[in-house]
Amino acid sequence: MDLVLFGMNHTTAPLKIRELLSFKEEDSRRIMTNLRSDKVFKETLMLCTCNRTEVYGLADEPGKSMEELLSVFTDLSSIEKGHLLDQGYSHYNIQAINHLFKVSAGLDSMVLGEVEIVGQLKDAYRNATSVDATGPYLNRLFHHCFKVGKRVRNEASMSAGGYSIGSSGVDLAVKVLGSLEKKRVLMIGAGETGQLVARHLIHRGIGELVITNRTHSKAIDIAREMNSQTLPFEDYPGRITEFDLVISAVGAPNWTVDRKMLKKRS
Repeated sequence: MDLVLFGMNHTTAPLKIRELLSFKEEDSRRIMTNLRSDKVFKETLMLCTCNRTEVYGLADEPGKSMEELLSVFTDLSSIEKGHLLDQGYSHYNIQAINHLFKVSAGLDSMVLGEVEIVGQLKDAYRNATSVDATGPYLNRLFHHCFKVGKRVRNEASMSAGGYSIGSSGVDLAVKVLGSLEKKRVLMIGAGETGQLVARHLIHRGIGELVITNRTHSKAIDIAREMNSQTLPFEDYPGRITEFDLVISAVGAPNWTVDRKMLKKRS
């Protein structure tokens, strides 16, 4: 029995390719269920974050299972197998385990040592166990990877700053603007990244946070949770200059902020 890993992340594939293999939890559950029922893997787990998609699987015939997994991804994304291999990475056994441990420790992240990946791994594990996609092997492996990530952070003092993409963006804002206590901030996007940034802004004592999102009901839900305000998505281009800081965290085919919107301010 062999451990198989195929994935792509921010270092191997551009956003437009990664987005084609970005799946919601319910989609991931369906894919994992199919991978087991089609006997591609005896056990499997899919990890999907803003910056990566990875599938771990236990297989009797690793080469054959990898080919079948690539076929599944080709069907889902219309990306040819050869292009998938060019844009991704594949590891087996100890190399796959080493990679997982690096991910859990934040050593394979866009921001070195970022802490959100631990929660994302745990969410992926819970998502997999909810459809009985894992088994004895992956259960042990992922419980161990959680311990490894925690030990690396503690012994290397990597978690002291609570680093993440969100916190780095807020750190840059503080560096440019100084104190955020009297600043008005517009957050474009209420997805995973937007929520992380919003929480960091609130922690820094932001004066006012306004959230806009294509689905306004989602913006309302997040704003209610964070005691913030909302702005209809169609209104933000005309009101963007009212804010001291604008952060965009959305998946979009074109610019969310352009020169025309900012014309009122130098």
